[in-house]
Amino acid sequence: MIYNPSMKKLLKKAFLLATILFVTILNNTANALEESLQEACDNKNMKACSMLALFYIEDDGPLDKDLSKAVKLFKKACNGNWVSACHNIGYMYHQGSGVEKDLYKAKSYYQKACSEGHPESCGYLAVFYGQGYAGEKDDFKAAEFAEKSCNADSGWGCNILGFFYNEGRGVRKNLCSALEFYGKACDNKFSTGCSNYARIVDETKGDC
Repeated sequence: MIYNPSMKKLLKKAFLLATILFVTILNNTANALEESLQEACDNKNMKACSMLALFYIEDDGPLDKDLSKAVKLFKKACNGNWVSACHNIGYMYHQGSGVEKDLYKAKSYYQKACSEGHPESCGYLAVFYGQGYAGEKDDFKAAEFAEKSCNADSGWGCNILGFFYNEGRGVRKNLCSALEFYGKACDNKFSTGCSNYARIVDETKGDC
């Protein structure tokens, strides 16, 4: 084959143009997505507010990461009774992500989300009361919230409840009950629950 330097230049130029076109399409798509969700949010579509916030917290998402915008959108959606947004803003206060860390505010948002049936918020409340974060330590309340979380099919929540029965915290110690809830955690694909289940089976020697 005869080497053709001009053809090589043309191929490089074509590749560069194709790359520029691809990036332009991606940018236009991202802009359209952002504008569409923002318009829907402005029209009181709380799901759209929450979705836009989720895009703003992604590291490699289609939109530029902007935690301050995410915080505002999650708060708006939560005030509009979009439950997952209440959980998410609670988690941001819990971790100090995009806002100054505030466990009291985190707890308040978790309480709102849990009252509407959000399983992970109930799980975090179990941890908060079990550890005494943002207020009193109360194992009885912790166990209650763990049960709520587990009843909503959270493997993590079932594992926490299993722990309370295993240790006799907030409930009467009962290894058979611990086994039951660790089993539910495992069934809900929470791997630590599977490990705990195996441990209790070994400890009880099959007596449950």
